[in-house]
Amino acid sequence: MIEAAYTTAVDSKFGVYPLDVRAETRSLELDRMVPDYIRSLPLRSREFEGLLDQPATGRDTAFLPDCDWTGLHSRYRDDEGHQMSVAFTSPIVANDRRLALIQVSFQEEGGGFGFGKICVVRQAGARWSASCQGSWIS
Repeated sequence: MIEAAYTTAVDSKFGVYPLDVRAETRSLELDRMVPDYIRSLPLRSREFEGLLDQPATGRDTAFLPDCDWTGLHSRYRDDEGHQMSVAFTSPIVANDRRLALIQVSFQEEGGGFGFGKICVVRQAGARWSASCQGSWIS
């Protein structure tokens, strides 16, 4: 699921995963999202409410994924060619384990620029797919 979020966040046409993954310092706090942003997510209202009811997963910082990556490793660079490190919030997973929200954050190496994308990740059969949109920028 995390690899699907990253693959979509970096607009790759095939499965990729980051080489430089850092522990996330931000948390994913669904109860602090503004209504317009919530409505822009590709979720039905009951799906979002179900995610809100999940335990405090996703709100923890210092999350570092421990995944069996299946795609190709890649270094992410921004539009100006700066190398970016990547961090993921811990996923907030629905009860049926087929839907999750994950924030993917990118931070410029040695610089102050960064941005994040919230990804709605869904499982269909054995595959995960994601849809991501901007969530923060600095």
